[in-house]
Amino acid sequence: MVRDCWNFTAPPFEATLSPAAFSCCQPQDEVLARLEWLFEERQRFALVIGAAGVGKSHLATMAVRRLGALGAEAVLVSLRGVPHGEWLELLLERLPLDHASRTEPTTAWQKLENRLRENRLLERPTVIIVDDLDQAPADAVAGLSRLVGSAEPRFAWTTVVGTATGTTVSNLPDSLRNQAAMRIPLVPWSEADVGRFLAAALTRAGGDPAIFSPAAVATL
Repeated sequence: MVRDCWNFTAPPFEATLSPAAFSCCQPQDEVLARLEWLFEERQRFALVIGAAGVGKSHLATMAVRRLGALGAEAVLVSLRGVPHGEWLELLLERLPLDHASRTEPTTAWQKLENRLRENRLLERPTVIIVDDLDQAPADAVAGLSRLVGSAEPRFAWTTVVGTATGTTVSNLPDSLRNQAAMRIPLVPWSEADVGRFLAAALTRAGGDPAIFSPAAVATL
């Protein structure tokens, strides 16, 4: 009904993490540029920190695509609400293991090590982006700490990027936070960013880009 009223040809705003719904303004550009630097310099760990609702999860999906285009085997896993003991299997599901590797009678950790070693031998970096790292179960934090802190060669081409909110990043132990090569802030859009996003979304859906008044944009 709303679509008919405004003559939209499609919903102007998508509540999804699809690439088509991503709008990249200066804050997102800055974070992605820093993650590219992190990747190119073979840094092992970084944190992206922003307020709840600022778009960290959406940014994480785009970071996977961006770093994958640079040659990484990049995967995304969200650890919010994951029960103790299940994070590693969830991560392995995201990695493109062949059938033999998945069914090998060995531990989940050994399967992960084997994949990281294989990527290292192929000179293919591995990037693991962990959304909601500050909400991860303790065993996941311990395992990821081992990945980013180990001097073992098989982990040398592995980069972990975690997202967290500023109010709960302290959930992570100092031993992990202190290993971050960068703590990258994701700041909210400016009023001008919001206006450009609304105009682009409305135009894409066949609507009038001026539907939202300047006062409405300022409120949003």
